[in-house]
Amino acid sequence: MGGHPKRREKLKIILYMPRVKTGTLSRQKGFTIVEMLIVSFAIGLIAAILLANMRRGNGETNLRFAVQNLANVSKQAQTMAANGKTVDGSVPWGIGVHLTSNSAYTLFADKNNDGLQNAGEVLEIISLPSSITMNRNNDTILFQSPHGTTQINGQGTGSLTVTFTNNAGQTGTVSIYASSGLIESSF
Repeated sequence: MGGHPKRREKLKIILYMPRVKTGTLSRQKGFTIVEMLIVSFAIGLIAAILLANMRRGNGETNLRFAVQNLANVSKQAQTMAANGKTVDGSVPWGIGVHLTSNSAYTLFADKNNDGLQNAGEVLEIISLPSSITMNRNNDTILFQSPHGTTQINGQGTGSLTVTFTNNAGQTGTVSIYASSGLIESSF
């Protein structure tokens, strides 16, 4: 065999190259770009669904918190008045809740017996979460000491219903009844 030496080397290389048969698994490891795109799309879709549900859940949670908080602060004022809670060394004429805007209200002690919130009478300012609004403002609920009788905007009769709304349009209410002092909340 007297062939050209370079030619023989080429033949050896061709003869010893691994061959892949059709229908068998290749020996390559890893994922193709198409597989990676499909997995990335699926993960993105699941994340978007979870995020949307979480936001909806947060809005509902904030709504429930706002409704329950006004009901609890009103009950706290009622209890403080009925128990003759002292504020700055004396028992005020009443303890009340004043709805100052559609996004905040105050707990106050009526020290000068006028049935209104005045300067120096605020015990606590409560702000609603930014996603929540209430339909009432400039209303006052006053629980008189020491009997805990209820006045709404200076009247001992009637009721006040405050409606809270979140960004998704869901609502919850707090109703306060002057004649009985009953405080109810609902969603």
